[in-house]
Amino acid sequence: MNNSSKKKRIFLFIDGFIGGGAQRQFVYLAKGLKERGHVVRCFTMFTGGKWSFYDKYIIEHDIDWVCEIRAQNKIKRLYYLLKALKSFNPDVIIAYGPLQTIYAAVSNFFCNKTLILSDRNTTQLLTKYEKLKFFFFRFADYIVPNSYSQGEFISKYRPELVPKIHVITNFVDVERFKPNSDKTTHLMPHIICVGRIKEQKNVLGFLDAVYILKEKGIDVLFEWYGNNFEDYYAKKVQEKIYEYDIGNMVVFYPAYENIEEKYQQSDGFCLPSFYEGFPNVLCEAMSCGLPVIASNVCDNPYIVCEGENGDLFNPNDPQSIACALQRLIALNSEQRKAIGIKNRKRILEICAEKVFLDKYESLINNPRKK
Repeated sequence: MNNSSKKKRIFLFIDGFIGGGAQRQFVYLAKGLKERGHVVRCFTMFTGGKWSFYDKYIIEHDIDWVCEIRAQNKIKRLYYLLKALKSFNPDVIIAYGPLQTIYAAVSNFFCNKTLILSDRNTTQLLTKYEKLKFFFFRFADYIVPNSYSQGEFISKYRPELVPKIHVITNFVDVERFKPNSDKTTHLMPHIICVGRIKEQKNVLGFLDAVYILKEKGIDVLFEWYGNNFEDYYAKKVQEKIYEYDIGNMVVFYPAYENIEEKYQQSDGFCLPSFYEGFPNVLCEAMSCGLPVIASNVCDNPYIVCEGENGDLFNPNDPQSIACALQRLIALNSEQRKAIGIKNRKRILEICAEKVFLDKYESLINNPRKK
């Protein structure tokens, strides 16, 4: 057997299994690589608590998992990471998350394994921290942005890294996220939004757009699912809801584990973020057969073809958001169904599990020459 095709020992490193897009992709990757015969171990520093979503998934699929809570200490983190690596002796290290990629790069000075660093967001400004992260990228065998926009950003500012950059967009579990034939009929449209309550997600701009709809007398219910990760911003959100008196139009819920159930019972989806990586929630909503609207930023135009399978808007302009929402709300049931079929087909084309795993395996089985 050719050495490159042998099954590998793969060490996957992330902070913890909180509810988030990166974490979902991480556990999908762990499961998929294990099912393809690789020996996989997940290493985290946080577990349990009210934000934890994917512990059960890892346990249910019998994936080897080490949670070293002592590694929460930033000074000792490298020590415990090196200890875990020595114990497992992997062929390949894959790290998810900005801090994790830096620690993985440093640890690999001592291990010299194939190192794959996954970049999960879209950089907006080249800060000192981003420069530090990009500096450590030079020690990776491969850099894997999950969006084309991030791949382009790294290439622009660090052109010497171009040979190492391999974009692998997110995978969607199309068997889990699928249309529901037994859908509830609503007296008024129900539009779903999914995302953490934080500034990046542009919740305040979204509320400005909802107020515009209120002033026009449009009946609609928005349901937003996502945990509060920025208290100061959540306070501003509550203040604006009170100021606009739109509490009957917008309802906020905590992140929901079986979010596909909420997609399946909704009439449309909105993603108003200022920026994203490759947005899981947009793809999941489309996979569930929903018509969608989204900010005209980052990779969203690659996913949504304006005028064909959805609408794009300017996230900095509440009037632009409101107009897109109004067009989404005005769709009748037959129009929603037709657009939903197109969206499901689009996700089957670009977010299939096989494509996702094949691309990772190609890197795993073909380490770069040192």
